[in-house]
Amino acid sequence: TELASPTRQVVSETPRIDTLLIPEASSLASRTLGELGSEGKFHALIVGVERHVERITNPGPNFSIQPGDVLYVWGTSEQLASLRREAETVAFSSEHGGSTAATREVE
Repeated sequence: TELASPTRQVVSETPRIDTLLIPEASSLASRTLGELGSEGKFHALIVGVERHVERITNPGPNFSIQPGDVLYVWGTSEQLASLRREAETVAFSSEHGGSTAATREVE
């Protein structure tokens, strides 16, 4: 999987690091960082992942996000909020074996 070419963004606020817990039914679950990067819609950087007792720094494009993962994400408030909204979007299996995202949030 090829990552999207880096884009240059000028931001008015200082980026910060935040954590994001991936819910069981998240639309991000079972997707790789490369898939998310190629979509180019978040512009936040995942700098680490905590999975059970394991801590992974600088995960690569083939790293697959799993339910229960805690992502360490660097970005602006807007970038972090965008990623958080996507993580809270529920993925439903379709009849054809794929998944689709719904606008309903995980409770």
